[in-house]
This record gives sequence, structure tokens and C-alpha cells, in this order.
Amino acid sequence: MEQIGTALDVLGTNDHLGSAIGEDPARHVALVQEFLSTAMDCTGGLAQCLELAHGEASPLLYTGPEDGPEEEPCREGMCQCHCVGIGHPCGCDCPHDDDCGCDACDAIEQY
Repeated sequence: MEQIGTALDVLGTNDHLGSAIGEDPARHVALVQEFLSTAMDCTGGLAQCLELAHGEASPLLYTGPEDGPEEEPCREGMCQCHCVGIGHPCGCDCPHDDDCGCDACDAIEQY
């Protein structure tokens, strides 16, 4: 953010900025720099809050069931062919080790 403010300042100082609405570009540069400075102040607080939240979350442990649900029933349109990323005809989202019947798997089987 500092670099943006500095770049605008340099461009304005060298008369390389204009205003599409006919105002003094220096006014816009000053306001941009002010808002960027305020944003930097806000992000400092945000970073501190995120760090504190991370610190409090660090000791948490998952104590729920270790086994996931049994294989979910196939749902149309959710499955991905792991060989080329196209949908399986069955429509499930389960990984398939068997031939899914797509052209890519058929081509692999021929070799």
C-alpha cells in the first residue's frame, strides 16, 4: 500500500497524472494516500486479531468419530473421472479404481 501511495506521489510530482473530472490530481493523490494509510492501520489490527484467534484455536482437538460415514449413495452429477476429470456415468462422487467407461480409460486399456 505504501508503494502505491509513493508511486502516485512520484507520478503526480512529475506531472504524469491528470483528472478525468478536471480536478487537481494532487487532491486525489492525497486522498488515496490517506485512505491507504487508514487501510494499513486497519490491517495491522486485523492481523493481530487473526493471530490471536489462531493462538486460541491451536490447542483444539477433534474428538468426534474417527470413521467417516459408510460409502454414501451415488448422486447424479457429482462424480469425477479421476483419469481426466470428466463426470462418471453413475454420477457419484466416490473415487473409482475401476474402468469408468470414458474414452480416456478405454484408450489406456488398449495399451
